[in-house]
Amino acid sequence: MRKIMEFRMKNFTKRNNQNQGLQHFYTHFKKLKEYAFAFFLVMIVFYQILIIWVPKITENIY
Repeated sequence: MRKIMEFRMKNFTKRNNQNQGLQHFYTHFKKLKEYAFAFFLVMIVFYQILIIWVPKITENIY
């Protein structure tokens, strides 16, 4: 009986550790998605600057 209990406890801790890893990976992935969205917005702003403002500035120089 004691051996069975020990085996079950060991299995439970093993599984729990695996789940912990998955949860950690998921939170990391969520953070990555947020960063990707922020990066996307920043790239849109850069694109607008390049397309709209650079020609106007170069026009004024000449």
